[in-house]
Amino acid sequence: MLLILSKCHVEYEGRARSILESGDRLILIK
Repeated sequence: MLLILSKCHVEYEGRARSILESGDRLILIK
């Protein structure tokens, strides 16, 4: 379960970075 959570966290972090790079912060607010 910890492995799944850490994996999801890494994927979310990567998405958050790509969103910041594109300049779209709507998803981050949610």
